[in-house]
Amino acid sequence: MLTIEEKNLLKIQALGSFSSTLVGIFTQFYVFKHLDFKGVVLFNFVQFIALLFVYIASGYLLNKYSTKGLIKSSLLLTSISYLILLVFKTRALDYIVALGIINGAAAALYWSGYNLSQYILTHAHSRDHFFGRFMWVLNITAGIAPLLGGLIVSYFGYSALFAIVAVLNFVLFFVANRLPEHTGVVFSLKHFLTHIRSKRWIESLKQNMIVGLFDTGQSIITGILLFLILLDPTIVGFVRSSFFLISAFSGMFAVRVIASHKKIPSYMGVVAMLGFVIIGISQSVLGIVLFGLLTGIALPIIYVRYSSEILNAIDENESSWQHKYEMFIERDTVLGMARIMSLSFLLVLFTYFDRNVVAQWWMIVFSVFPMILGIMVTKNTTH
Repeated sequence: MLTIEEKNLLKIQALGSFSSTLVGIFTQFYVFKHLDFKGVVLFNFVQFIALLFVYIASGYLLNKYSTKGLIKSSLLLTSISYLILLVFKTRALDYIVALGIINGAAAALYWSGYNLSQYILTHAHSRDHFFGRFMWVLNITAGIAPLLGGLIVSYFGYSALFAIVAVLNFVLFFVANRLPEHTGVVFSLKHFLTHIRSKRWIESLKQNMIVGLFDTGQSIITGILLFLILLDPTIVGFVRSSFFLISAFSGMFAVRVIASHKKIPSYMGVVAMLGFVIIGISQSVLGIVLFGLLTGIALPIIYVRYSSEILNAIDENESSWQHKYEMFIERDTVLGMARIMSLSFLLVLFTYFDRNVVAQWWMIVFSVFPMILGIMVTKNTTH
């Protein structure tokens, strides 16, 4: 059973996930319509650079400010970013770098506050259960939101969608008052760089590097492919919602499946790889359907174990949570640097080569990383 604090965390995540997935893919396509693939990659590239720097700075911020304060600041920044898009419309895209910085800073503040709260309030013996419920909540809300977003764009336009999301995040700013407060983090950049890392923690960092190399590039490319192939925002929203619902049910059963079959994440890595290869080879409606089905089943099972292992590895450090927060920063530094490297490479490819060829081969070549991740988390599960 989950504690009241864990349930409150899941509630705020459910509402935040609904808001972000209501608009997420449509923001990417809005940028794509006016700035093409390069603009989308640049937007995301700047976001992750800002996210990385602000997340590192959170080690100092959480010394004086609370986790709740950082989460509330994030929600306010997100509301402002969509208010800018609402007021200035396409003129806002002339400042795509500034928009990327605002969104990246907002994400860093949110996850720095949420991740620390998540660690403090959950326990090793029940983390698979928590993250199974987390994946279910994440995907069930995301399963509803894109369809609604598509309908809003189709019938009322992008401005209406941006207005709704700006208001939602402003309301969430007040809902976040229910969250617990944690402060007093002790962070030293020198210790962060020089501390001794356990073997288990190094393995966890390797897993984060693998995730960073494939998750963002895959999300950008498949999101744009949905629009290029399906064209209608309502249909795109329906398909995107279907993918998330598949993931929701997979996440719901993930804990039982992993408990019964310890090696299942490695098999799911192969299934996810197959999904990547199919959409790389067949950029069609059938390719999209098979990709969504295979990755929707496979990735949540892998991510439940991957997420639990991060916190379990942190548990091995006997310091107080105030001193262990640097491990969260280290984890997100590795994840963020891998994402930045991946997006840098993608930006260069889109600059000098045909975008369709790049999208095709990116999905095929990078399909190996979900398989590697599945094998790595299985190794940790069976030892």
